[in-house]
Amino acid sequence: MIAHRIDRTALRRIRERKGYSVPELAEHVGASAQHLYRIEWGQRQPSPRLYRALTQVLEAAEGDLLISDAPPAHAS
Repeated sequence: MIAHRIDRTALRRIRERKGYSVPELAEHVGASAQHLYRIEWGQRQPSPRLYRALTQVLEAAEGDLLISDAPPAHAS
Protein backbone atom coordinates (compact mmCIF):
# COMPACT_ATOMS: atom_id res chain seq x y z
CA MET A 1 0.00 0.00 0.00
CA ILE A 2 1.29 3.46 -0.89
CA ALA A 3 0.74 6.18 1.69
CA HIS A 4 0.37 9.80 0.67
CA ARG A 5 1.16 13.10 2.28
CA ILE A 6 0.54 16.71 1.41
CA ASP A 7 2.94 18.36 -1.02
CA ARG A 8 3.59 21.57 0.88
CA THR A 9 5.12 23.29 -2.15
CA ALA A 10 2.08 22.47 -4.29
CA LEU A 11 -0.25 23.65 -1.52
CA ARG A 12 1.56 27.00 -1.29
CA ARG A 13 1.73 27.41 -5.09
CA ILE A 14 -1.97 26.64 -5.62
CA ARG A 15 -3.01 28.80 -2.64
CA GLU A 16 -1.05 31.76 -3.99
CA ARG A 17 -2.33 31.22 -7.55
CA LYS A 18 -5.90 31.31 -6.22
CA GLY A 19 -5.10 34.56 -4.37
CA TYR A 20 -5.52 33.32 -0.79
CA SER A 21 -3.36 34.31 2.15
CA VAL A 22 -2.90 31.60 4.76
CA PRO A 23 -5.35 33.30 7.19
CA GLU A 24 -7.96 33.68 4.42
CA LEU A 25 -7.66 30.04 3.39
CA ALA A 26 -7.81 28.95 7.01
CA GLU A 27 -11.10 30.79 7.45
CA HIS A 28 -12.57 29.15 4.35
CA VAL A 29 -11.58 25.62 5.37
CA GLY A 30 -12.39 25.89 9.08
CA ALA A 31 -8.84 25.59 10.41
CA SER A 32 -6.50 27.91 12.26
CA ALA A 33 -3.94 29.87 10.29
CA GLN A 34 -1.22 28.43 12.53
CA HIS A 35 -2.25 24.89 11.58
CA LEU A 36 -2.10 25.73 7.86
CA TYR A 37 1.28 27.40 8.31
CA ARG A 38 2.55 24.21 9.94
CA ILE A 39 1.25 22.17 7.01
CA GLU A 40 3.01 24.47 4.54
CA TRP A 41 6.20 24.27 6.62
CA GLY A 42 6.04 20.46 6.52
CA GLN A 43 5.50 20.12 10.27
CA ARG A 44 1.93 18.77 10.13
CA GLN A 45 -0.36 16.82 7.84
CA PRO A 46 -4.03 17.68 7.34
CA SER A 47 -6.79 15.41 8.55
CA PRO A 48 -8.86 13.76 5.80
CA ARG A 49 -11.61 16.33 6.45
CA LEU A 50 -9.20 19.24 6.14
CA TYR A 51 -7.60 17.73 3.03
CA ARG A 52 -11.04 17.50 1.37
CA ALA A 53 -11.81 21.10 2.36
CA LEU A 54 -8.49 22.30 0.93
CA THR A 55 -9.06 20.54 -2.39
CA GLN A 56 -12.60 21.94 -2.62
CA VAL A 57 -11.77 25.54 -1.73
CA LEU A 58 -8.64 25.57 -3.91
CA GLU A 59 -10.49 23.75 -6.73
CA ALA A 60 -7.61 21.27 -6.89
CA ALA A 61 -7.81 17.85 -8.49
CA GLU A 62 -7.55 14.87 -6.13
CA GLY A 63 -3.81 14.28 -6.52
CA ASP A 64 -2.68 17.91 -7.00
CA LEU A 65 -1.86 18.39 -3.32
CA LEU A 66 -0.28 14.98 -2.66
CA ILE A 67 3.13 13.39 -2.98
CA SER A 68 3.71 9.68 -2.73
CA ASP A 69 5.67 8.15 0.14
CA ALA A 70 6.72 5.33 -2.14
CA PRO A 71 10.51 5.01 -2.46
CA PRO A 72 11.84 6.34 -5.77
CA ALA A 73 12.45 3.77 -8.49
CA HIS A 74 16.11 3.28 -9.30
CA ALA A 75 17.23 3.12 -12.90
CA SER A 76 19.10 0.00 -13.86
